[in-house]
Formats: sequence, C-alpha cells, structure tokens
Amino acid sequence: MVSLWRGRRPISCDCHFAAIARVATNAARNGWLFLGSSSGHAPVLLYAAKLTDVPRALPIPALAPAYMKSAVAKRIQWNNEGLTVDGLLYLPPEASAQNPMPLIVETNGVVDEYDPFVDFLVGRGFAVMRSNPARQ
Repeated sequence: MVSLWRGRRPISCDCHFAAIARVATNAARNGWLFLGSSSGHAPVLLYAAKLTDVPRALPIPALAPAYMKSAVAKRIQWNNEGLTVDGLLYLPPEASAQNPMPLIVETNGVVDEYDPFVDFLVGRGFAVMRSNPARQ
C-alpha cells in the first residue's frame, strides 16, 4: 500500500515485490518510479504512468558482479516461550543435509528485501537466518 496524502485512504499499488524501498513522482503526478526489492534479487527500478497501473521494469546497469551468488529466502516460523517467531532463511545453493553450512543469525527484525551483505555471506558458504521480532 502506498499512501499519497495525509488524511486520505491509502492507494493500493501491485508491484509484485515483497518490499518497495522508494517511491517518487513528478509535480503533475503523471509518472511514478518505484524501487522494488525481494530476497534473492537485486533491486529493480519500476515505472508506471498512474499509481494504480502495474509498473514495468526499466533497464538499469547490474548492481552486483555476475559471480555474486544470491539466495531466495525461505520463510520459517517457530514457537519459543509462548511466542511465535518468524524469520527468513537464506541457504547457499550447495547446502544440503549431506553438506551443512555454518549459520549466521541476525535478530534485528527484517523484511523480505534484497540485501547485498546476505549475498556476500551466501557466496562465501554461510547460511543466514534473519528473524523478525517475537509476537504473540
């Protein structure tokens, strides 16, 4: 959801990404730019003539080297002391039960968006778990 003006209803925008990092428009509001982000994918610059249109991707230069490994997050959930904890697990492609990877845990609370540092760690053979704050 994107809210344009204070006191008005939010306007829904279907961008097909887990997170929209930035939204920009011109004074006439006849062109919209979005920076879409999801785990395992570098950010994508999107354009729509109207806020309610489905935006299309614009070509931009590569943001990461071609050899950079990336992993799409797997949503995980567990219970601890009566609280449900949500998280995202990123595994290197070569990870398996027969080939376990060391795990790095981030506990600050996260959204499902691209993080180049996660790709850096995954590319060096680490699994990464990012947990969201506990909820009841």
